Amino acid sequence: MQSLATQRAEFLAKKQQKRELQAQQDAEDAEQERLKKAAEEAKAAQMAAMTPAQQAIYVLQQEYLAAKTRAPEANGTLRQLLTQTINQAGDWTPAEKQALWETGNELCTFWGKPKKLKDQLKSLQS
Repeated sequence: MQSLATQRAEFLAKKQQKRELQAQQDAEDAEQERLKKAAEEAKAAQMAAMTPAQQAIYVLQQEYLAAKTRAPEANGTLRQLLTQTINQAGDWTPAEKQALWETGNELCTFWGKPKKLKDQLKSLQS
């Protein structure tokens, strides 16, 4: 009889421990979700405070950071994004053009200095 009571107590204790672990995991998951949402809101607020030129450069830089984890694709979507951004930069301020030029130079180094792209970047300095 005592062994049965001991087994039941152990079973209940394990069950309680399982509930506590699940509650702790749920709390951690909720905290991670809250932090993720806060980061997304902060990023959205940051983007809203930027000029369209700053937004374009920021998007380009974020794509570049993501591309760094993969093999360089000199003619991929990042290259197309850079070319589009350069083409949009005609009426940007000198500081915005300089920021795009710097990002473009980093990308040229990443891709092995493609000549056509270097020529496009030179148009930002005039």
